[in-house]
Amino acid sequence: MQGLATVRDADLRANSTRYLEVSNARFPQIYASTPTAMLRGMAFYWARIWIEVTPVRVLWWPNGDLDVAPQTWMPANARPAPPSDPAPAGRGAGSWKTAAPVDWTVRTRGALD
Repeated sequence: MQGLATVRDADLRANSTRYLEVSNARFPQIYASTPTAMLRGMAFYWARIWIEVTPVRVLWWPNGDLDVAPQTWMPANARPAPPSDPAPAGRGAGSWKTAAPVDWTVRTRGALD
């Protein structure tokens, strides 16, 4: 599948609610057997960046036969992808990379001695 991505990350709480609703509809047995307190305690896990994909082209191989040319689907009326949420204001968290790269061979000297 090839498509245009739209990122929804402005409201992670709304994304969590959406994720739980979709997951619960798909796997009701799992959520029915999980205590509510446990689900609430996993709020950090449910926080999601939601990515919507506007399809542009889909390829598939009938019967999984990769020896034949794929079938192709493209939308009759191509529509633009909606805009992503705006970038957050303020200073970013910065990079995890704080120092210049170190030669890895220096760090491994003596490891096999």
